Amino acid sequence: MFYDRQIKYLDYLENQERRKGAGFVKIEVRDKALNLTVQVSGLGPVDTFEGDVLLLDGQREQKLGSIRLEKGKGSFWAKDLDKSSIGKTGISYDSLAGIRIPLGGTREIYCAFAGREREKASKEPGETEASGKPETSGGAEIKKEPGKPEESLAAAERILPEPEKALPENLQPAQKQPQVCISEPEPANAPPENSRSLTEAVQASAKKGEMEKDYMRLAENKWQQLSAVYPHIRPFGDERDYLSIGPADFVVLPEKYYRMANNSFLLHGYYNYEHLILTRVERRGRILYYVGVPGNFYDREKQVAVMFGFESFECKEEPARQGEFGYYLMRVEL
Repeated sequence: MFYDRQIKYLDYLENQERRKGAGFVKIEVRDKALNLTVQVSGLGPVDTFEGDVLLLDGQREQKLGSIRLEKGKGSFWAKDLDKSSIGKTGISYDSLAGIRIPLGGTREIYCAFAGREREKASKEPGETEASGKPETSGGAEIKKEPGKPEESLAAAERILPEPEKALPENLQPAQKQPQVCISEPEPANAPPENSRSLTEAVQASAKKGEMEKDYMRLAENKWQQLSAVYPHIRPFGDERDYLSIGPADFVVLPEKYYRMANNSFLLHGYYNYEHLILTRVERRGRILYYVGVPGNFYDREKQVAVMFGFESFECKEEPARQGEFGYYLMRVEL
């Protein structure tokens, strides 16, 4: 039985220049049947319209369907297509060179298949002309990145994309101030230099403490709002309660976490289980927040998870046993 599964990243282009990521494409082929999913995200809040999903084979482009974008986000699904002529476009899976979504003017969403050059397409009735400039950024094949998710990451043998780095702590402890050697006596009414340094350090530490308290108050308010909006799940059948989210929902987090929507380990878990989690944990008097990716615990899987910034694993009972279901967790801020 023939099987192939690929995940490719979409790019937002202006004048054929990449500006930022714009989501992803998932293609899955079993024998002669092909399933295709397009997930667009990260565009501007004013991008609300219906656009064409075009397939390219290097010489032409054909319309597969339409995608509805609402405030810069949208999804398109097509299932059980004939891989020899995807959606009756005449473009086969083997000749598919790219996917394009025109946004009007010089704006478009695009991804290319590695090794299949994008050439100038001939105009077909009712269709637009594709640019002749080859795409070199976001459409790269996953296997050319440092990694690609397989049916089981425990059996993964392809290299994975550049791992997401573990985020540093927001508030580092104040460094100890060095003592100042005084070569001449100070006036009687002037405090020693090291005393002033100590006072400044105490004031700075107090200010950081107040900032941390302000952040925690804001985060708690935001968590309450999210809890009222997103569905709650209890996968372990106990008191642990999680919010069920997807990659497109990272817009509720600070901007520095948007890149997580392109994390291959995260996407692998999401495709297999169709959800992620957002959880709140209290540890040693501190409130922490984590994004969790569902999966099964294996030593090799854990190593891959760490490469992608997931620092721990939570399951029904500790310690985790081989093959046990749970969530690989990455700490985030609200």
